Amino acid sequence: MPLGTQGEVPHEGHDPEDRLGFVKSRISIVEVDGAVAEEAADVKVRHRLHIVDAIALASSKDRGANLVTGDKHFRGIPGVVMLLD
Repeated sequence: MPLGTQGEVPHEGHDPEDRLGFVKSRISIVEVDGAVAEEAADVKVRHRLHIVDAIALASSKDRGANLVTGDKHFRGIPGVVMLLD
């Protein structure tokens, strides 16, 4: 299952292809396998996250990377780098 996470996307008065290019230039799209899905389920329960957020975090961990976000509900979770904290 491909997963993408997007931030602020300009939309008013912009061509849909421009918006898609904007999003693709700022996210990573990765395949989610069974092991990542299982880790995401554990992360969801452990940190009380929405499943999409848990998948993003589990995918980052699987790749040995930190999740960089400005979403406050990730604050204090290991493996997360907060923007504007």
